[in-house]
Amino acid sequence: MAGEFKRVGLDEVETDAAGNVLGWRRGRSDGVLAITAHLDTVFPEGTDVRVTRNGDRLHGPGLMDDALGLMDLLAL
Repeated sequence: MAGEFKRVGLDEVETDAAGNVLGWRRGRSDGVLAITAHLDTVFPEGTDVRVTRNGDRLHGPGLMDDALGLMDLLAL
């Protein structure tokens, strides 16, 4: 996620000790608007996390645990 934040042009991208990724997009106001999303699915080491397609559906462990929220965050 840090790499994606940098790719879309956020400043001061950092990852804290808990694995949270933070980045800034400076504006013209002194105010702060936080746009957030989470991905907190944790699997045992070695878990196959590949996404597979079955017809028009995608299947994978944790696929809907706000992964779409992360993509929305990047799109903004």
